[in-house]
Amino acid sequence: MGATKINHKVVKTLPKNPIKRFEPFIESIYMNDKRKKVMLLYSGGLDSKLSLIVLSKYIKNINLVFIDPGYLKNSHLVFEDAFLEQIIKETNISLTTFRIDAFPLFEEALLRRIPNIFRTYQENNPVCAICKLTMYTLTARLAIMEKIKVIADGSTLRQENFSEQSKKVVSWLDKYLVNDYNISLLHPVYFFLNKREIKDILISYGVSQNPYEPYCLFSYIPQPTKDESKFVIDIMEREKGTIKKMVDEYLLSELGGKI
Repeated sequence: MGATKINHKVVKTLPKNPIKRFEPFIESIYMNDKRKKVMLLYSGGLDSKLSLIVLSKYIKNINLVFIDPGYLKNSHLVFEDAFLEQIIKETNISLTTFRIDAFPLFEEALLRRIPNIFRTYQENNPVCAICKLTMYTLTARLAIMEKIKVIADGSTLRQENFSEQSKKVVSWLDKYLVNDYNISLLHPVYFFLNKREIKDILISYGVSQNPYEPYCLFSYIPQPTKDESKFVIDIMEREKGTIKKMVDEYLLSELGGKI
């Protein structure tokens, strides 16, 4: 089964239920494949929890991946056992959690390069774009190792004001994973715009409205202000060759060549 590009503009008349809006994308990705498996980028925040809830209605084999770059505060609290146990009990899914201590990778890909990176890109903050590119590239390689053809994330139109979650950047990531790794990218909560609806769903699963989510030490750095989407995409295009090489070298060193 090959990867399928997701076009967020194909659904012109959206059903009121955002879960129903997600169904055409599930069908386009998996078609008649009964062995549905997905790897979900999981942060422990509201959108990643909601993504797990939505995915569990369609897919019975889910891998949660939390990538710790080494600069997230209190990242050890990401996997909340009570919530995950409830999901398993109610849906009977097979759930596997992967916690990746990727500090050596992010130290090489980002931290040691920060002075040169800021000199190169100057007026805007390149940290978030490179961090996101590294996370998605690493997740794609992990998915291939686990023989998984589909990755999901918590991207949502509600976060459109953040440059890294703009429609153009989401579309770029879709194409990047398909073209470079033959991996399809799903966005289960992309159409969840009603905050009341989101709150009601999460409350029904006992999720706090202020759940634990790792706090990034770089969050104080001002975000891009000039032609934001173009700036982020330009960074990702320019950096992807370097990041792909660093990810492969990291996996070789960690796994002894078993990639």
